[in-house]
Amino acid sequence: MKKLLSIFLMAATVMSVKAVSLEELNLKSRLHYGQQFTEGERMPDLSGFSLDYVFFDLSANLCDGLTFTYNQNLSNLYDYGFWGSLEQLKLNYDINDNWSISAGKMFNLMGGWEMDKEDIDHYAVSEFWDNSEIFTPGIEVDYNFNNETDALCLQVTQSPLLGDYTWGRDLMGYNLMWYGEHDWFQTAYSFNVYGYDKAKYENLITLGNRFDFEDFVLELDITSRADMEDYSLFKSFSIVADAKYNFEYLTLGLKYSFDYNDNVNDMYIMPGTSIHYATAQAEYKPFKNYQDLRLYAAVTTSFGKYDVENSEVIYEPKTIRAMVGLNWNVDFLNMFNK
Repeated sequence: MKKLLSIFLMAATVMSVKAVSLEELNLKSRLHYGQQFTEGERMPDLSGFSLDYVFFDLSANLCDGLTFTYNQNLSNLYDYGFWGSLEQLKLNYDINDNWSISAGKMFNLMGGWEMDKEDIDHYAVSEFWDNSEIFTPGIEVDYNFNNETDALCLQVTQSPLLGDYTWGRDLMGYNLMWYGEHDWFQTAYSFNVYGYDKAKYENLITLGNRFDFEDFVLELDITSRADMEDYSLFKSFSIVADAKYNFEYLTLGLKYSFDYNDNVNDMYIMPGTSIHYATAQAEYKPFKNYQDLRLYAAVTTSFGKYDVENSEVIYEPKTIRAMVGLNWNVDFLNMFNK
């Protein structure tokens, strides 16, 4: 409780010093009621009410070109402590219109649109997403070109394969990312190399494709993972397809993911895994003047196989998960400006 209070006191201090510099001050949360069945049997420990996410986000412009960003996952504060639940704490400096540099704990640039979304906006995820540690300390250099329709981002970070371990903290991760926005087609492509032991690395190649046709949006992520000691493409891979159609207040969507490992060394998906998730979901915004409140419903089914003795999955095969809930954001800065 003292840690939580200190977070809000820090935010209040920043506001009192120079309120006009604040760019974001949000508290996001999500509540749902769900039921889960595996092979027709109800799972009471995985059913019922859950307040599964609470996030505090703060960003401020400190001076010309210098920005501070702070994001905390408050729902993980008790289990993982302050550092483990800290997502971003970084400084970014815009050198000019094309170049910028960042340092601190930051979002690890791993390609694909599923990775790019905030946790609170996911109602179903792939195994690859669930096993990814995507916030790591490091530095980043960005270059924008083609009238800011393209950006190349280079990151050097602590290897995300270390998770919360303190051993081997000098093991490194290297990320090269290309974001492109060209009319109806957008990219989130990456080439990643992550150390998992001394002189041992895993390589990821991700092609994140987004097709945006106004009301209809399709995101297609394809990721190949390989141990660089025994390199082979698509022996371990993930495919994620997410399609949505937007009405004025209602969004309907279908999502499918497939995670596969043909018995190769992969730190994300264990050997012997071949698991599919398919999800139907809907979001409804009941208030025209408050778009940050969403009612949602989602149903996920799973099928496939995995090595029961050596790995775990989000949903075992032949599982059905259904939930309804509220997703909301309290924008304090907008409230104060009023």
